Amino acid sequence: MKVKYEKISETKRNEIQNELFNTVVDCFRKEKLENGFYKYEVPLQEIRFVTAMTDEELKDSARLTIDLMEELKNINNNGFDKAAFEKVDQDSKNLENKVAQVLRIWNLMSTDELICIMYEIDSVRRVGGAWAMFISNPGLISAVVSVYDVLVDHFDDEELYVTCSYFLYRAVMKMHSNEIEHEK
Repeated sequence: MKVKYEKISETKRNEIQNELFNTVVDCFRKEKLENGFYKYEVPLQEIRFVTAMTDEELKDSARLTIDLMEELKNINNNGFDKAAFEKVDQDSKNLENKVAQVLRIWNLMSTDELICIMYEIDSVRRVGGAWAMFISNPGLISAVVSVYDVLVDHFDDEELYVTCSYFLYRAVMKMHSNEIEHEK
């Protein structure tokens, strides 16, 4: 099988991870807290949230974001292309609510590797149990499905890849956070 989208190089991976980390620190870090934590106020779509993270957690989150992106690329390479995604998306439209639609798509596209990455993200973001299952993970899953919808069959678009990585990075940050306002 010919691979349509190659893995990014370690150099490019490090460059994107550093760019994600530095952008968040420069734009959203508000104050130093105790025990190596920093407070961040971050926008994600029409929501603004506050979270506390160490530099190590922020770096690990950037690494895991790229792991997610690369696994999505792998999913695309293995045949879940735009046509397959659109068919599943269309078939899901008859489900009762948006959450059920997203979860159906997720269940059909997810891989063991994607699930492992999610578990590692849960650990880094300090979420577990019912909170992870009912609050954090559905939000991240929705973000992953949204990113896949945008990137499927376009993983060679470097600008789009970085933009989607930035969106997913903030979705990872939101997993252990408190909403502070909705933007109009």
